[in-house]
Amino acid sequence: MLPAGAALLPARVDLVEVLDDLDVTETGLKKWSMPVVHALGDEPRRFSELRSALPGITACALTLALKDLVAAGLVQRTVTDGFPPSTSYRLTPAARPLLAPLTRLGGKDDLGA
Repeated sequence: MLPAGAALLPARVDLVEVLDDLDVTETGLKKWSMPVVHALGDEPRRFSELRSALPGITACALTLALKDLVAAGLVQRTVTDGFPPSTSYRLTPAARPLLAPLTRLGGKDDLGA
């Protein structure tokens, strides 16, 4: 293992442990799941904001990742009335423990995206 990989190992182990504790390992280990969680951070974001924050993600991949994360209870989707209606996404309280190991892992390249 390269030294850089060894330095990231504790954060990766912590991340997998949190995913196991939340019983969302399968969803969490999909390619874009953790980069989306990391991009959401502490603030709600709209689809277009997430797409801009994740270079390389397609609209289809982001849609699928958000659907999986909502179904797993890690992301809350909110549609606000108005014209036009808008949709925003935010982490649920259950997903908050994922942020510490994700932050230690750093950018999207370290998250597997």
